[in-house]
Amino acid sequence: GAACSLDLFRRAYLSKDIRTDQEINSIVEAGNAYVASRVEPFRLRFDAGDTDQRIYRHDINSSFPASTLRPMPAELELEEQGPLDVEQFKKRFGLKEKDRKTNPIILAYLSISVPATNKNGEPWPHSFVPPLPVRTGHHLNNGEFVGENIFFPTGSWRGFFLTPDIELLLQYGGDITAVHRTWTFEPFTDLKTYSNDLFKLRLEAQRRGFKARELAIKLWLNSLYGKWAEKTIKQEFRLDPAADEIKKWRGEKTTDETNSPANPFYIPGEEGEPERLPVTTGGISLKFGNLWTLEKQVRIPHRHVVLSAYQTSDARARLTRYLWDAIDKGGDVYYTDTDSCDVTVQLPIGRQLGELKPEAVVRKANYVQPKLYRLEGWEVKDDRNGPPNWKNLKEFTKRKHKGFRDVDQNEFDEE
Repeated sequence: GAACSLDLFRRAYLSKDIRTDQEINSIVEAGNAYVASRVEPFRLRFDAGDTDQRIYRHDINSSFPASTLRPMPAELELEEQGPLDVEQFKKRFGLKEKDRKTNPIILAYLSISVPATNKNGEPWPHSFVPPLPVRTGHHLNNGEFVGENIFFPTGSWRGFFLTPDIELLLQYGGDITAVHRTWTFEPFTDLKTYSNDLFKLRLEAQRRGFKARELAIKLWLNSLYGKWAEKTIKQEFRLDPAADEIKKWRGEKTTDETNSPANPFYIPGEEGEPERLPVTTGGISLKFGNLWTLEKQVRIPHRHVVLSAYQTSDARARLTRYLWDAIDKGGDVYYTDTDSCDVTVQLPIGRQLGELKPEAVVRKANYVQPKLYRLEGWEVKDDRNGPPNWKNLKEFTKRKHKGFRDVDQNEFDEE
């Protein structure tokens, strides 16, 4: 799916070449600016009992593709070393929805403040759902990120933030206390055309009941963003390799040290550049019999991590605003998972990219931790031909237990 979507985009939609930048890729990754999603329970239990109170599960129509409706970052245009004037920097960002299409496309290293209370000690209006993530963990030499945890705290810290993060921070009422360094990118809108075209095709496939076509288009829509952050470490399987080949994997000397296509680590040079020496991560292992796995580092020409980070940053901001809307309407927030939210009020729904659609009405819920919950209630059955609504319901019980065995209700309650 992802490879097909990339091929389709490059052949039919990309209007001009975009030069990628390995230094920017490293800054985005090392600075933890790329955080894919928001998955967290805010409250653990809900039981409507004999009341008419319910949890309404909403799902965002193609959340990540919807983020491409705004201009996306192309090539690096300007780098500025700070400290920069904070007030002048903040004035560059309008906070209204229409401003998001014209705000500058920026990656910035900032000191920020996210308040939990006002000067009188009263809770900040949306402090139950703080706006920005902090990603803990570290990178190994092979590029793998380990020890990962994602938090959405209040307080003050330094970090790397993109335009959608900055917009959300300022809308929340947070503050930027220092601007240390910024990178401004040229805008491009080719992804907007791609997402609009494919989403229309998906709706048409839904309407006509072409399930296989709908699934294929859904994959092309939702998998493209990950290709911009594709990992450079790849794994190969080798059956019954020669002794010299295994020595090369281990970095031992062999009789043939040339960088030729026959070398398992051959990496051709860029146009006009000499061929580079073979690179491996040293990650080799014997699986079973004489089947070996080999990790090797490869060049990914389309790798443009800031584009993935920008898209997911905007998708997180959209989800967070929906949660704030629920709070403003007097509702409670119970759970969110990437592109869905469980809240106790009905939010506006629609069929367009980025709008909410109804998924379920819940009378009883247990949220244990991210990706582990149990719901009882009614699933919303959408006929696809009329406007979405909360009326066509079918009773259901849903368990989500990634990495856990299935449990019955009594065991779930005990845990």
